[in-house]
Amino acid sequence: MVGIGTILADDSSLRLKNPALIAERAAAGKEEQPMRVVIDSQARMPPDGDLFKKGTGRRVIFIAKTAPEDRVAALAEKATVIAAGTTRVDLNLVLDKLGEMGIRRLMVEGGATLLWSFTSQKLFDEIRIYVGALIIGGADAPTFVDGSGFTGADGFTRLKLKNVEKIDDGLLITWLKKDE
Repeated sequence: MVGIGTILADDSSLRLKNPALIAERAAAGKEEQPMRVVIDSQARMPPDGDLFKKGTGRRVIFIAKTAPEDRVAALAEKATVIAAGTTRVDLNLVLDKLGEMGIRRLMVEGGATLLWSFTSQKLFDEIRIYVGALIIGGADAPTFVDGSGFTGADGFTRLKLKNVEKIDDGLLITWLKKDE
């Protein structure tokens, strides 16, 4: 799952490219490509984007009820479009709808606005962050989450360390949501 900001910035296809992973999915009786999910309140998704041009498999776009009908209709020709919320997409409804579709595991890749929504609403079980051997910083540098931020000890999202794995020159850190 990604938000519309990621799609507009990267024109991502959200598909597996590694032949071994594709073969592994096929051997397990799954579709070659996992379901690709986009959160797009106002149906700004380009109907000619790479998400629709590359790879096979199901594409689902969650919109708000206020999304322009003409853009919704254009997307509905290429994907399953589901209204989940009035002016903004309601992530609780999204998770319910995905559950009804048989989705039991969901990887949310972001971007920062979508990640803020998931973390601030505590709609996650696990967070994985890769810390690479490259320093990126500054006022316009990307961050893990956007939004209004967490302030005061009561507002912090508490995590429990699950694992740290060295990958190349970086670390993959996995946390679980801490029971409150």
